[in-house]
Amino acid sequence: MGSHIFRTRLHARCCSAVTLSLLLLGGCTGNSEEGASHSSQPEVTLKTSAGPMPLRRLNSFEYDNTVQDLLYVSMQPSTQFQFASDLRDDFSYPLASGGVSTLEVRKYQNAAQALAEAADLSRLKPCSNATQECASEFINAFGERAFRRPLTTQESAHLLDFYRQISEDTGDFDTSLRLMIEVVLQSPAFLYRWELGPSSVQSIDGLVPLNNYEIASRLSYFIWRSMPDQILLTAAKEGKLNSKAQIEAQARRLLSHEKAKASVSRFFEYWLTYNDLSTIEKDVTTYPNFDGQLKAAMLEESRAFVESIIFDGDKQFQSLLSSTSSFVNSDLSDIYNIGAIFSEQLQPVSLSNNERGGLLTLSAFLADKGAADGSNPALRGAVILEQVLCKHMPPPPNVIPAIAPPSAGGSTRERFEEHTGNPCASACHALFDPLGFAFESYDGIGQFREFDNGSIVDASSHYEIDGINHSFDGAVELSAILAQSPQAQSCFARQWMRYGLDRNEHLDSDEPSIQQVTAAFIASGDIQELIIAIATSQSFMYREPSTGEELQP
Repeated sequence: MGSHIFRTRLHARCCSAVTLSLLLLGGCTGNSEEGASHSSQPEVTLKTSAGPMPLRRLNSFEYDNTVQDLLYVSMQPSTQFQFASDLRDDFSYPLASGGVSTLEVRKYQNAAQALAEAADLSRLKPCSNATQECASEFINAFGERAFRRPLTTQESAHLLDFYRQISEDTGDFDTSLRLMIEVVLQSPAFLYRWELGPSSVQSIDGLVPLNNYEIASRLSYFIWRSMPDQILLTAAKEGKLNSKAQIEAQARRLLSHEKAKASVSRFFEYWLTYNDLSTIEKDVTTYPNFDGQLKAAMLEESRAFVESIIFDGDKQFQSLLSSTSSFVNSDLSDIYNIGAIFSEQLQPVSLSNNERGGLLTLSAFLADKGAADGSNPALRGAVILEQVLCKHMPPPPNVIPAIAPPSAGGSTRERFEEHTGNPCASACHALFDPLGFAFESYDGIGQFREFDNGSIVDASSHYEIDGINHSFDGAVELSAILAQSPQAQSCFARQWMRYGLDRNEHLDSDEPSIQQVTAAFIASGDIQELIIAIATSQSFMYREPSTGEELQP
């Protein structure tokens, strides 16, 4: 039997990589109308308030979450099979959406084989008898979950025909089903998130309403970064995702689920761009304890902090940037200069309000945006400028003079100020260094300090925010200003909108939705309500027509 299975697997791989990728394009070219429940014209109050949804592949985080939920496995194939780096960053747009290299195809094949072998068939099989009827039932049930919509008649027929071929070779029902799973996991309908309707689509004021299955998929990948669960798929099947009230109810349900925590906390790692902390290296002489274990603890602390605010606390943006509560273990106790004895498990603590206040003063952000041998005002300030205030920096000059090393003497601030005085560097650095100077009380791994290279630390600065020239002394004071700032709140809402839509905004088409969402958020400050507002916005529930689509009123 082993040789039969080997030959069948070769056939399956060939079929999945070539033939089925073409045959299953029925779900990719707009023939997914069969069985798809459509929106019954939700209320439209803003004309042209939705942008186009780009074709995009599941990123690594989404792929892992999806196969775990789909197959009832605990594997993380994106790490095991080293998926491409362009699938690892789910906060940079545009996302990977084009062709796949031969190497990536092979990685998907290897992952699909391993996942199919590990899949829990006892939970996947809808029936126990080893018959073609049972196989057909499996194809339609599993296919709907994998493709996040019902299979078309063509897709179902092709998969059933494939089952007949491989079952003759294997002679074993379960083995045949596993090979079916392997093929489905390599289908573009699984690997990509499609929102392309038929050639002729319903439109309302020039917008295309997403059908119920597309809404279900958008909701689940926004809030869970994974596939819709059975409750959501059933709601789509029954046409119960037509109104804003129905969508809001499902969004609140997803947000109350434990799975929402990982997805929501992940947003902050990408928003403040410390998602790459695990790859950051420091000078071993300056920071001998900065190892993988400490970096992991820093990330876990930031996630626990975010979850404590958004899921267990008051959910307020102000608390996110000002709270002195955090979580510390034995690895982090020295970072925060806490003398108590801690275990390896994170424990809730109250940090000094003179030294800490909110996410921007926690070790993960500070260590990621520190230099290898000290602080880095430019790097820290640039993140505040672009990510927190949504301001853009001009391109740097062709020639940038180097910043003097610590061995040249003076504090980091003194050396950066000397650098900023150079006309070649001042154009950019004057925009973000004043923000970065507020963080000078923290060294390269986030430890609080009063002296830097023998000089007293000066963390005072000033910056124009909301049209007001604010003065502040240290990151705690700057964070307090940002926590109350409409400019920062507006930027935060815009960043969440990008995360929810999986794309950058289109200034003309999305701006009305963004303005509505932002106004509500500034009024409430509630981060959970911000997520709900995005999920029920026009930009979330509609899309612009794609090229070549014929619109019907």
